[in-house]
Amino acid sequence: MHVDVFVNSFYASNTYILSVDFDDGVWIVDVGDVSNIVEWLKTKGKGIKGVLLTHTHFDHIYGLNDLLSYDSCVKVYTCREGKSGLYSDKLNLSRYHDNPFVFRGKDVRLLDETSISLWPGLECRVYKTPGHDWSCLTYEINKNLFTGDSYIPNRRVVTSFPQSDKKDALKSLERITQMIKPGCKVWPGHGSVLTVV
Repeated sequence: MHVDVFVNSFYASNTYILSVDFDDGVWIVDVGDVSNIVEWLKTKGKGIKGVLLTHTHFDHIYGLNDLLSYDSCVKVYTCREGKSGLYSDKLNLSRYHDNPFVFRGKDVRLLDETSISLWPGLECRVYKTPGHDWSCLTYEINKNLFTGDSYIPNRRVVTSFPQSDKKDALKSLERITQMIKPGCKVWPGHGSVLTVV
């Protein structure tokens, strides 16, 4: 699996495009500046299989409506709490910025602690890792962990938002750190990838 990284203009959040050589469909983790995504998709001749959200704070979802304008069939994956955030500018915190955001799409797939098939032979394990926000999910694909803001190397987890919980954040952080093993790569919601040797 290949991972392409895009650092977004808003709060320098990360968007990841996951692709494989044997399929023309990609998965996107979090959506910020869509122009970069669309240019990449057109250059590579790829389509979108789905969007995996690490949580539904504004800086990780603000490009979703623009992505819908490019591909109206986009499927978005999140948990029940994340779905609430997609449709509430208060819960996703965009109300407090210059551009209140409410998702226009309807195809939202709810995830729990489960596995989903990304491509034949390649599974994604989903873990609930609340604390930073009640909607936080971590995705494990082979030895790749997409942790959103539940774990950002060398940074404290921020738990000062309305749907944050410090105790949950500590439990989630402990859970994630136990999954980090030699050969693992951690792809956080902000900052650089961590490669564990």
